[in-house]
Amino acid sequence: MKVVVIGAGPCGIMASIEIKKNNPEYQVILLEKDSRSIGSRIKVSGNGRCNLGNSNINEKKYNHSLFVRDIISLKEDLFSYLNEGGLGYFTDEEGRIYPLSESSISVIHVLNNLLKKYGVDVKLDSKVVEIKKSGNKYRVLCEKDEYFADKIVLAIGGISQLNDKSLYSKLLNELDVRITDLKPSLTPILTSKFDKRLEGKRCKVNVKLFRDGDLVKIEDGEMLFKKDGVSGIVMFNMSSYLSRQHIDDYSSYYFIIDLLPKLTYHEYLKFRSIDPSLKNIMQEDIAREVVSKGIDPKEFLLEIKGLYDFKNSQVTSGGVALEELNSNLSLKKDNNIFIGGETIDIDGECGGYNIEFAFLSGIKIGRFFNE
Repeated sequence: MKVVVIGAGPCGIMASIEIKKNNPEYQVILLEKDSRSIGSRIKVSGNGRCNLGNSNINEKKYNHSLFVRDIISLKEDLFSYLNEGGLGYFTDEEGRIYPLSESSISVIHVLNNLLKKYGVDVKLDSKVVEIKKSGNKYRVLCEKDEYFADKIVLAIGGISQLNDKSLYSKLLNELDVRITDLKPSLTPILTSKFDKRLEGKRCKVNVKLFRDGDLVKIEDGEMLFKKDGVSGIVMFNMSSYLSRQHIDDYSSYYFIIDLLPKLTYHEYLKFRSIDPSLKNIMQEDIAREVVSKGIDPKEFLLEIKGLYDFKNSQVTSGGVALEELNSNLSLKKDNNIFIGGETIDIDGECGGYNIEFAFLSGIKIGRFFNE
């Protein structure tokens, strides 16, 4: 049995290891388009620190909670593999899990060792451009070579990783599967204008998202002012919600932001009566903007204009429609083809939930590969 796994990201790596571990007689080939290393997605996770996952993982962190439930139940298996490879890790106060080195290089080193231990054949510089059925086998054409397989695992990530919507669509269209609308997620949000002096400033906030006057979502956390919008974890989670709404016109959406979430309104008024400049309780540039524009810092209004593009996003919202898949992540139309990770229509909130799902979906594929 020859298995070709396309994409050496979290899903593809774990699928390859799990398949080979459970079926040592199989030939498992892992194809990666990067010429230097596996795990390009892993390298950038957590700003290079590699946010492996989150101790608070649960189905409510994702867009399709029922679908992910069985997959995320495998979370202990992921860390069993990492323990086997000798990776040290810790959990921060937000539940985010990082390697002790706080470097993605350590994670890639451990995963490389596990791939070698179980005998997975890794092929770098192998960008797949076409998948074709050839008799009872599959022909996987790369830019420089070709491979034939009895089974295929497609783990190419989303457009946020590929940065190539045409190739993503081409490979999936060849499999005749439905793709849901693709939107950037965990991305900064374009908003109405504010003073340019705020650019680069960070502050802890409480954010309320409204649509036509109705409150639809609340988030607390750090916000970053950008040149033409807002970013930070709190806004990434807001973008996750917005991307799932398939919005064409954002004119009915807006934020009400509390720039002083640690103060009650009465406490804020007391501080303001002592020092109307507000520099006693706010960063100077933010205080200047608030005072000069007559803004209520407890109810700072920002109109939403849209989302940043895929190049600025961490995750793709949308993908292969879940009704196309069996419970073991094989295609209903062809159970010799498996699809996992961000390639399918699953996306989660910020904090390690997306990379952890990708790892776990790979384990799921390998665990139930022959069902």
